[in-house]
Amino acid sequence: MDYYRHPRCAGTCAGATHAAEARNPACGDVVVLSFAVEGNGILGARARGAGCALSQASASLLAEQLEGKSLEEARQVLQEMGDLLEGGKAVGGHLGQLAALRLMAGNPVRARCAGVARDAAVAALGLGC
Repeated sequence: MDYYRHPRCAGTCAGATHAAEARNPACGDVVVLSFAVEGNGILGARARGAGCALSQASASLLAEQLEGKSLEEARQVLQEMGDLLEGGKAVGGHLGQLAALRLMAGNPVRARCAGVARDAAVAALGLGC
């Protein structure tokens, strides 16, 4: 709830080179992630949107986790996040605080809310995961 009430990396990324929006029509969630990418690194990441606390907190957590990562590290985070939300185990250790989303894995509706941010990040960065 802290990430919902006090989002980190909130807003639009200055100098964004990559951005995408994802929606969850079932819950009314909208997440927009923007990234400043230079070379192989994510220099900045920002999230904005509207919807349930879970979708917005997940966007904040994900933006914070991806900022400063290489594109390969970002791909690993997004792959592991997807596996976790589908009921798998987070085995790579790339999730940091995103690992708290494991509590949503048993509930497909809530996992979808948490996954909206992942969908936006995958679309924005064009990572095949």
